[in-house]
Amino acid sequence: MYMKRIIFTVALLLGTLVKLQAQWDTLAPQEPVHNIIKLSPFHFAEGTFLLSYEHIMANEKSSLMVLAGLHSREDFNLPKPSFGFQEEVQYRFYVSPPKNTGAGGRNFIFFKGFYAGPYVAHRYRQQSRQVFDWILQSNTIVDENINEVSSGVVIGAQVAFANRLFVDFYTGGGIKRSFGRDNSVQTSLSALEVGYNGVIPKIGFQIGIGF
Repeated sequence: MYMKRIIFTVALLLGTLVKLQAQWDTLAPQEPVHNIIKLSPFHFAEGTFLLSYEHIMANEKSSLMVLAGLHSREDFNLPKPSFGFQEEVQYRFYVSPPKNTGAGGRNFIFFKGFYAGPYVAHRYRQQSRQVFDWILQSNTIVDENINEVSSGVVIGAQVAFANRLFVDFYTGGGIKRSFGRDNSVQTSLSALEVGYNGVIPKIGFQIGIGF
């Protein structure tokens, strides 16, 4: 019974997309999109509001993207909330999409293309951490003002809906160096934590509007 409902729902969605595609193909081609403003829902989990602006070059084979974020998060186990900001610059090289699904085409849904490229990033974080002091054998609070610098490679894929709504999936990695960490208490950090030094992963997705 449930399988029939799933099949029916999928068929209904596919039928709707086909109808939208047919209606879209009757419209005049839209102008190519060269600017996209994006929001990263992935970063909400860590208390960061991250926006990005991507400018696609005239040949549509590369783009420049600038990201900026503001962080603020309260933890009732700590005396004060954390605060910070971050910036990042990416240069992307795109694999050109098929001509019939390019930015100037009429398709409702089209594959914008794979991309890869380098990135450099900076993050500042003012935070308190609760750590275990092995000498005192008790938990203690340390206050830190950390600056992080990282660089690496990002790869991903971008899909466009109606040549206006964009969904961007990416992954990659790089190397990060942190300054300002309180080393009075020796603790180990994971690659995703603020203050970590070493190789880091990079993964997420963004949703944006093109114009």
